[in-house]
Amino acid sequence: MANEIVLAGCSLSSLKGYLKGLGVLRLVNEQLDPTARGMWRRERFVLLLEGDREKLEHFFLHEYRPTPVLAPWNGGSGFYPKDRQEAVQALRQAQSDRFGLLREALGAAFAALGALGLAAKPNEQEKRLLIARLRSELPDEALVWMDAALVLAGDDPRYPPLLGTGGNDGRLEFTNNFMQNLVRLFDPDTGEPKEKTREWLAGSVFGDTGPILEKLPIGFFAPGEAGGANQTTGYEAESLANPWDFVLMLEGALAFAAAAVARHAAEAGNDAMLAFPFTVRPSAARLDPEEAKGARGEFWAPVWERPARFAELRALFSEGRAVVGRRRAKNGLDFVRAVHRLGVDRGIAGFRRFVFTKRFGRNHLAVPLGHVRVVARPQAEWLDELDPWLDRFRNWASRDNAPNSARQVLGRLETVLFDLAGARLHSALVQRALVALAEAQHLLAVRATAGANDVPPPVPLLSLRWAMHADDHTPAFAIARALASVPTTGALPCMRAHLWPVDPAHPERWAQEQAHAWQPWRARLVPWLAEVLALRARLVAAHGGEQARITARGWGAGLAPIAAFLADARMDAAVARLLPALALVRSWQHEDAEAAQRAGVETALVPRGWARIALACSVSAEALRLYARLEAMPHPAKPAALLARGKPREAEAEARRQLAKAGALMSPYPSLWRVDARRAAAALLVPLAPAAERALCEILLSTETHIPAQGGMQ
Repeated sequence: MANEIVLAGCSLSSLKGYLKGLGVLRLVNEQLDPTARGMWRRERFVLLLEGDREKLEHFFLHEYRPTPVLAPWNGGSGFYPKDRQEAVQALRQAQSDRFGLLREALGAAFAALGALGLAAKPNEQEKRLLIARLRSELPDEALVWMDAALVLAGDDPRYPPLLGTGGNDGRLEFTNNFMQNLVRLFDPDTGEPKEKTREWLAGSVFGDTGPILEKLPIGFFAPGEAGGANQTTGYEAESLANPWDFVLMLEGALAFAAAAVARHAAEAGNDAMLAFPFTVRPSAARLDPEEAKGARGEFWAPVWERPARFAELRALFSEGRAVVGRRRAKNGLDFVRAVHRLGVDRGIAGFRRFVFTKRFGRNHLAVPLGHVRVVARPQAEWLDELDPWLDRFRNWASRDNAPNSARQVLGRLETVLFDLAGARLHSALVQRALVALAEAQHLLAVRATAGANDVPPPVPLLSLRWAMHADDHTPAFAIARALASVPTTGALPCMRAHLWPVDPAHPERWAQEQAHAWQPWRARLVPWLAEVLALRARLVAAHGGEQARITARGWGAGLAPIAAFLADARMDAAVARLLPALALVRSWQHEDAEAAQRAGVETALVPRGWARIALACSVSAEALRLYARLEAMPHPAKPAALLARGKPREAEAEARRQLAKAGALMSPYPSLWRVDARRAAAALLVPLAPAAERALCEILLSTETHIPAQGGMQ
């Protein structure tokens, strides 16, 4: 029976811990026990081995043979006179058999340098020649490292962010440090472990308390141990590390030496980063704008919870593909969409996201940004509607000369879309996503109005499901939804064209010549809606004719939400936030029969004065003919214009006159106005549900006697 050995030192809290777990499994399978298996459990790596901890320790102390890891194309790699060469020379002359593969690879590398006449760090052309020669002359075991460290895309080498730029990051060269740490752990001639090697192994692999750590670099693999500012009680700390950590994490990184890199490179084209397993371009989601700007890429570390051998994992990693629809995931947002659409290889329970961000303008850090479980989320497919607009907006907002506000908007947008793709679906989250899209739309509108010619197009019109799932069943949502649904009818533009300078007939394009001046939606809600009403009244008077209504019905509101809006200014902020968000939705439909019935029951809440004006201006011609039996239609432009100018009594008198002229039976009772006329004008823009229209017509037919006096406007 295999024993479960918990490797507490190999945890998912850092990229270092993750790679160490892979390194242990790879080396055990290849050099000790091919039947051993490994998995992740509660953030720690668990090894299933035909043996105990003592057997595992004995293997690493006395039998482990290091993989040839070397990079003579790098300065500082130990191959040139100005480099630290002690470890390279010691291992090149080592007598122990455990260093035989490394010794052979070092000899082949020095021979290649001699053949090319290279006595100093090669330039780009020399580097290409050297890499090609090394591929033909190094032993096969060393080519695994080369596949993990670089890929030739065309004539130029490209590098995965997992191993920096071909095995170095800034001034830190990985391969030379790997060999220096081997010499710290073992005697090159005898191969025997040194004094502290056993204790360091226990600390690195099993999480035991070990001897004092060495002052040596750990690189970006463990941000909390890399030293620098704010890493200690003083101003700056040294980088302290366990030599085994560096050795095992580089051995683990070789798990991503993709056998399929060549195939992926062809698919990735010029973007060679995408040729490496589970590696994508950085996304601004959950990153500071400046961090996102300097990020090198993202690595999504697959986490499996069922025991597996390294050969099985290698087959899985060699594919390393995450798919969105029919295309490969290109960035972090794409990757999370693929995860929740199950567009990744099966058998993976989750992914740990690492982003390689720049520190102090020099080196990078592999910052862990959360764990994503592989769970189907249908809303991940919603983001398909934003392709390819989102790519264009991302490229525009990420340019070097882009304003900082653009990067901030992009960061907020990608963060909320990231959350939307992976979280449990609820109305508040969908609203946040729509609001973030409206914010991006506003930013683009301002730039387009200023005459910029490189502005991406408007946000594409979204499907109705966005609005359906954003519904929190509040009066504010009902009002915002009804306002946002106002369609283009004749000379009257849709609500989206009032919010932004878009073409009313084609809201997915910026308007070349605007028939009216758009009003920034960030203004105060009620005065802004009153101005829109006045504008629509002028358009009706100029172009509409007697059949035109001030507001064509989209998704109408019941009378109760309208009454609440008239009576309570506290919902203005919510309406102002939701209106532009819901205006991004493509199509609308009327409420179902139950909702329509509820709208009719709420007629007693409607103030009488507003009802008279709404009859003349907002009720559809079909409803007036069907329920009020009117043959002639009232002309809405004048009463609407009077109300928008703050003259409610004159507006009501004009509405009564027009309704009477059309043949409506009118109540003799006067109305008293006790609220701001601009709020009444704003409410007049709200399209009415069919049942609400019927209720207002029934008020006419019954001479309005069933509407009691209400507080506020009457």
